[in-house]
Amino acid sequence: MDSVGGGTLLVIAKAPDPGHVKTRLCPPCTVEQAASIASAALRDTFAAVSAADPARRVVAFDGAAGPWIPAGYELVEQVRGGLADRLDAAFRWVASTGAGASPMMVLAM
Repeated sequence: MDSVGGGTLLVIAKAPDPGHVKTRLCPPCTVEQAASIASAALRDTFAAVSAADPARRVVAFDGAAGPWIPAGYELVEQVRGGLADRLDAAFRWVASTGAGASPMMVLAM
């Protein structure tokens, strides 16, 4: 991934906790297997974002923040509600904390 022109890359993510993520995979997966899939997807997502050169890297997270989020990311907790509500709140937070009208790109696992 090349430079995003000084904009913000915003990752929407859930903590990879069993029973909290990828639950639609259960069955046939166990909740632990689904969490392992989520963890792998997050690692790939963060690797792609880390290879880019944005002005800001932000994670809008659901669940507990922890070592699954790499260093160098600003953190904002997701609000309750549907995906549209969560995206709207994350975009508004990024804009209110310095991005203004600069480009934002959302990535999810």
